[in-house]
Amino acid sequence: MDNPWLELPLQDYESHMSQPAVGQAQLLSSLFGQSIDRFQPRSVALVGCAGGNGIEQTASRPIERLVALDINAAYLAVVSDRWKAALGGLETVCADLGTKMPALKPVDLAFAGLILEYVPLERALANLADLVHPSGVLVTVVQLPGAGHQKVSPSPYTSLQSLATVMNFVERSALLDTAARVGLEPIHEACHVASGGKEFLEFSFQKATSPNPPGHHAC
Repeated sequence: MDNPWLELPLQDYESHMSQPAVGQAQLLSSLFGQSIDRFQPRSVALVGCAGGNGIEQTASRPIERLVALDINAAYLAVVSDRWKAALGGLETVCADLGTKMPALKPVDLAFAGLILEYVPLERALANLADLVHPSGVLVTVVQLPGAGHQKVSPSPYTSLQSLATVMNFVERSALLDTAARVGLEPIHEACHVASGGKEFLEFSFQKATSPNPPGHHAC
């Protein structure tokens, strides 16, 4: 099956995500900024960056290196056009998180918002673990299933409905169990509600220092 992320018009995606009835672009950007403030990284990776939502959060913060990673090369070309002149440390990387990744210099903080729903979970988390320094942090955001909410929110941008065919909810227990198998332990957990009413689970992970890290449950 062709990957719908390679065909989805960026304008449709960005317009859909930023609608007040969806509000997910605003939420992800805010959580990215909060993660930078919480962990004070010098190098960050925005994984599944699309057109670069959230990159604006780095403009006023002391980030020396920003890796923008996405499966869609056309999206990355837009990111480069929008931000290359303003951000001297910007790197764009075209890669599929669900397959073998290119060798990349690790970062202090990797932020993966609403991407784990679209890739094989264990392979993706292993790739993300490799992307961060031994003392670095991985932040993930996943959508929680909710009564009355579709996988992809209704909107005038009907092209987004193609994503529903490849999206799978990531259960909290599966996320934690899989993270443990690839050597990650949770250090922060929070639930968030976007303006459209959908709920999202945010986890921050570090490389495991103990075989059985304590559980955390915020939802």
